[in-house]
Amino acid sequence: MKFLENLELREDQLIYPSPRNPRLKGLSPEEPGVKALAASIRKDGQLQPVIVQKVGGKYETVDGDRRCVAIFKVLKWKTVKAAAYELSNREAMRLRLIANIQKEDLSSAEKGKYCFDLFNLIVQDDNLDPVEAWSNKAAKSKYLAQLSSEVGVKPGTIINWVRLWQSYPPEAQKLIASNKEGLRRGLVPPTTALEAAYLARYLGVKSTSVLELTMKNAWSHKDLSEVKRLCKNGETVTLATLPDYVNQVRRKRTTRLCTFDAASYHRFLEKSRMQKIRFDDYLNLSVEFALYNFVAFKQFVTEKVQGN
Repeated sequence: MKFLENLELREDQLIYPSPRNPRLKGLSPEEPGVKALAASIRKDGQLQPVIVQKVGGKYETVDGDRRCVAIFKVLKWKTVKAAAYELSNREAMRLRLIANIQKEDLSSAEKGKYCFDLFNLIVQDDNLDPVEAWSNKAAKSKYLAQLSSEVGVKPGTIINWVRLWQSYPPEAQKLIASNKEGLRRGLVPPTTALEAAYLARYLGVKSTSVLELTMKNAWSHKDLSEVKRLCKNGETVTLATLPDYVNQVRRKRTTRLCTFDAASYHRFLEKSRMQKIRFDDYLNLSVEFALYNFVAFKQFVTEKVQGN
């Protein structure tokens, strides 16, 4: 890592956000954190230069993507202060991870992806295969210790981050890591990504198609699971009608209300007041009694039905 010079760079001289930024979420000028950073820079000036490296005829950010967005997109300033360094791929990756690893908006999955990428680079420097090194207990322990030393995080924590990232299906990893603007709004949990992949099999389409819709519409694991159940029961669902079916199962979840006739409602209300119990608690206790005293409740229902 070699310092080259301090610069004042225009927006057209920069590559930002860096495609190698470990933060997979977007860096929108509308985000509260970016707006707060812009307000701070407006008040006190740019106290820290952006760290950059020369890539072709431009400078790519290594640390400072958020500052660039705040300065160019929010404040509309013409230039940003930058410090240029000569860096190897490994040095640049390590700096990006260290710069972002303590930030609240960097998810564990993002840290896992970046730690695994850095692990691969360290292993490749010794001319070894990263997959074999990760699978070999001794090699994995050795290189994890090295990675831990470089980024200042315990090996056990790194393993947990990497396992979370690896729990995503390969299709989801490719989509999430591609940094397409439409997919950078946030990550889906691994269980949701897996459910999307399973549902795609029932629809007879590529899993990436369902994953893209899941991310775009912020569908939950439960949404996809209930649609999958409909498919199992013979419902004909296509990729085009999938959003309609998700809306349908969501409506069913929100409209399953318990109804009473007016006379029953007033009797319930009176009884709850007599026993000094909240009305909704009284109803819940009544349902609980019916569920856990099934023999007595069954006899009560039988007598009612026969009496009618």
